[in-house]
Amino acid sequence: MQQTSATQMAQAERLLTDLLSVMQSYNETDPQVVLTLENLIRVYLFSGQFDRATEAAEKCRALISRSNAGPVGLARACNNIGVVYRLSGQFDKSKRVFAEAIGHANQTDADHKESLEALIRFNLGILQAAMGNWADAEQEFRTSMLQHEKELGSHHATIGDLANNLGVTSFHQGRYDEADTFLKRALQVWEIALGAAHSRMALGRFNLAAVYRTQGFFAEAEFCFQRALRIRDDHAKQLLSTSYEPFFSNVMEAPRPSWRPWLGPEVGLLHSVDLFDDPLAIDTPDMMERLSLYRKQVDALRSEPGKLKQTIEQLGPWYHNLEVQPELMTNPAMGDHPASRWRILEPFVPSNMSGKSVLDIGCNAGYFSLQMKRRGAGRVVSIDIMPHVLAQARFMSAWEDLPMEIRKVDTYDVETLGSFDYVVFVGVLYHLKHPLYALEKIANVCKDTMLFQSVVRGPGGDFNPKDDYPNQEAEIFDLPEYPKLYFVEKSFNGDISNWWFGNRSCLKAMLRTAGFREIVDTEREDTFICRK
Repeated sequence: MQQTSATQMAQAERLLTDLLSVMQSYNETDPQVVLTLENLIRVYLFSGQFDRATEAAEKCRALISRSNAGPVGLARACNNIGVVYRLSGQFDKSKRVFAEAIGHANQTDADHKESLEALIRFNLGILQAAMGNWADAEQEFRTSMLQHEKELGSHHATIGDLANNLGVTSFHQGRYDEADTFLKRALQVWEIALGAAHSRMALGRFNLAAVYRTQGFFAEAEFCFQRALRIRDDHAKQLLSTSYEPFFSNVMEAPRPSWRPWLGPEVGLLHSVDLFDDPLAIDTPDMMERLSLYRKQVDALRSEPGKLKQTIEQLGPWYHNLEVQPELMTNPAMGDHPASRWRILEPFVPSNMSGKSVLDIGCNAGYFSLQMKRRGAGRVVSIDIMPHVLAQARFMSAWEDLPMEIRKVDTYDVETLGSFDYVVFVGVLYHLKHPLYALEKIANVCKDTMLFQSVVRGPGGDFNPKDDYPNQEAEIFDLPEYPKLYFVEKSFNGDISNWWFGNRSCLKAMLRTAGFREIVDTEREDTFICRK
């Protein structure tokens, strides 16, 4: 699905206004005048021109009334006005005009009544939700779903929209199991009707994540959330809005939807617009990837110490030992870790990171990412492969109000994230089966400095290799300082993901080979500052 650009929308507005001017100069009652106005409404709504959208919608209704188009046309026109008023925040006007739309629909024959009411009640449900009337919204959605299923069957995208909306209304009434069922049905329908990569799938997974997060199922929530982020990122972070549906198909010849029988024969290039409001969202990330509802839930814990402690336990097990509040640590058994490691790195990090981008690989609960944000870093991307630690990082990001991009991404895939001024690569290399390959990938995205730490074993000392050695050379390999990488075949320290431990000269050689020209020692033998 391609995002309609502002330039394209401005072009559409000029095209439609010119067309409208020409048609009105000949015959204002021409049916295409109404169709052109309907298309202009979409353009105005997309670009936030609510006054113009309202004017165009009211003009449509007036033209239909004067031409005696009948209750079908008036019901459609009132539905569109209701959506415009809702989107512009005029809820009372929207409610009145939707009631008028239903009144007109009731004056039509049975087939038209079902179709029109299904459309209007969908939008009326959105309005009730916007007003916080969740029980009333639920009733409208249930009625609309029954009517739509008769007309469209059980696997049309609109049924997915309605199932999603029923999931949201259930959530806001505290019926989480029911919300879970409806949202999963929405995802199932959307995948059949729209495909697994459609932006609706991201919306549904964001909603499902919010349901799980509210119940304390943080790992499950993060799993859903990461799948949603992948879909959204694939769509270049476009807004999850039906306003982004391909727009210019509406100014080309196309068959009428068979399930809207009142539209009549083709009347030229434009075809009718029935405005559907967007499906409801519970908690979707803003441009800074903050979650409004989740932040409120986290902030509420500040005045509930017992519930805060319970939440920290639900988020576990923790590896990083972070101070959430005085005397409340996430993993006291770890003592001063990772703060002790940060004290080694801190002297090499500017106190003002304003405008700098940071990639934190193997972020765990996000300790190093938070330190970078406290120094004013701009874009901070925190990656790991374990959803439960990403959930911990998301909690700490909300708790500290330091927004970060938190992603389930493998080290070998860092090039998909762009380039970064600083990279934090601490406590990860020995967990990778292909360490040099990973370092090369990281070097490709690091523009300036990498903060590096890995387990060191074997003899110390630096090694300065010659440019070349003859084939019969053997003694050099017995030197204690010769670069060595020790392979762990089974397990080390109860962890089967420990694969490689290098001596200092080996780690330095690998870092230079990957593309870091300068390797700076720190006070710890296993920690280096690597510069491009």
